[in-house]
Amino acid sequence: MHAQLTDKVQKLLFEDSLAPPKYDSTYVLRFPNSLVVSGVVYNQNFGVDIEDKQGGSLSYATNSAVQYGFAVDLNWLSVEATFAAPKLDPVDPAKGVSESRTFGLGATGRHLWMRAIWNTSKGFYAEDPLKVDSTWVPGDPYPTRSDLESNTFMATANYGFNKRHRFSQKAATSQMERQRRSAGTAVVGGSFWYSRITAEGSVVPAYQALNYAPDVQFDRLQRYILAVKAGYTHTFTFWGKGYINLFLLPGVGVQRIALRPVGTTEQSSDWVGCSVSEFRAGLGYNGSKWYTGFTLATYVNSGDVTEEVKLGTSYTTVRFALGIRFRPPNSGFMRRVGL
Repeated sequence: MHAQLTDKVQKLLFEDSLAPPKYDSTYVLRFPNSLVVSGVVYNQNFGVDIEDKQGGSLSYATNSAVQYGFAVDLNWLSVEATFAAPKLDPVDPAKGVSESRTFGLGATGRHLWMRAIWNTSKGFYAEDPLKVDSTWVPGDPYPTRSDLESNTFMATANYGFNKRHRFSQKAATSQMERQRRSAGTAVVGGSFWYSRITAEGSVVPAYQALNYAPDVQFDRLQRYILAVKAGYTHTFTFWGKGYINLFLLPGVGVQRIALRPVGTTEQSSDWVGCSVSEFRAGLGYNGSKWYTGFTLATYVNSGDVTEEVKLGTSYTTVRFALGIRFRPPNSGFMRRVGL
């Protein structure tokens, strides 16, 4: 059973470069130089929203500097790493200092698209300062939580039906191929989220305690989410080498919360319903030697922590990349794994 599943995944990801193409070549162009190395400029925002009894929310966000890094794409494999560099891109000092690191790994076939992201963010500011400090006035520095830290692991596996093999996900995300003519496909998928939020004291300030349920005075929260999604993606082409890609994938899932109120032991919830969504919009130029791409992506989830309190987290990235194509190394091992 395990061997059959492995063989199926390999067939969905790997393509024999010497075999006849398994796509419509009038819509998709595959480049002979399939190793793409890119410089990446990456801006991201991570937000935490805790809803109170009256329906208002306490919102924290990172004051992240632009991250700089690199991406390497080779056939089905994508690897990317970016790091914040505040000295290269100073942030608003009134919103405190945030530290952030992101590592991404992807595998993209003709139908199966998988991606995993690990993000660590520390240092948040209150988007509505009066929710944290009743004496705050405009012009003062924003109330900050340098002790507040969020770790998020997200893994997605999506299947594009792409029955006529006219749509290329590689062209839309990593520019490994070129979309010659406009095309799209319906998509279904699943995702797993793990989020951990920690602080040295209660995330909700003491003077706001009456507005929240007693058990939301937590200093650590872990959330696990399993979700299924369905949507559509389409790439519009123009001027031969230009493209615009849109991707929308809403979904529903179940979540389990492990919450530690300040001064007590951790409490775990049952699995309950939640909502998730994934959106991406990208545009760029995809030449034969060089490419450039600009992409906005947002991942959002929301669900109940208790009967009275709802927690939402969002992860938004803006990515600019400039890449060049190379001929890949002549390696027997790489050929055996479809690279």
